[in-house]
Amino acid sequence: MDCQEYDVEDSIIPLQPSLNYTAPELVRSKTSSVGCSSDIFSLGCLAYHLIARKPLLDCHNNVKMYVNNLNYLSSEAFSSIPQELVPDLQKMLSANEALRPTAMGFTSSSFFRDDTRLRALRFLDHMLERDNMQKSEFLKALSDMWKDFDSRVLRYKVLPPLCAELRNVVMQPMILPMVLTIAESQDKSDFGISTLPALVPVLNSAAGETLLLLVKHAELIINKYIYSNL
Repeated sequence: MDCQEYDVEDSIIPLQPSLNYTAPELVRSKTSSVGCSSDIFSLGCLAYHLIARKPLLDCHNNVKMYVNNLNYLSSEAFSSIPQELVPDLQKMLSANEALRPTAMGFTSSSFFRDDTRLRALRFLDHMLERDNMQKSEFLKALSDMWKDFDSRVLRYKVLPPLCAELRNVVMQPMILPMVLTIAESQDKSDFGISTLPALVPVLNSAAGETLLLLVKHAELIINKYIYSNL
């Protein structure tokens, strides 16, 4: 095995990738280049660490430990991983590059298909293509679900399609409360860049229930607007 670029002691070498997340083909040869399958292996290691809360290949950048841990992975090592994810994760962590799934193949796992939050994000990606009845039913469900999303998911995956949908006058009374609630957690600069441009046309033409919602949240909008323009 050619792994002179790694110290076989326990010390960590600066600027070297951690062996805990490195595909075996990159350890075996200096000439190997990072490819999609190598990234899938690293993603598998990261996914394992996030779920199990410990590294799968905890080798302290020691090549001998790395090889031993990889060669003797047992089914018990996956005992803390949801069973529906185990087969896909094991394929991602295969020593054989050809057996690893593509990124699209990994997201097709039943583990993700059965996740209501992920299905919601997929709906949001294509929200503009749906009719108002579908949007209305979805938004009713989202109103109870969105609080479960991470703040970064709300900002970058949930908020943009909701802001884009504010152009739909019929849907404004359902969408506006969620947009303004998410806006509460935005800093002033982010509000001015991402949310305010979508609100300006609504402010200019609001009537009925939409106008009442804007009046109810006037203090929030004013404070965010003032500070975003300082």
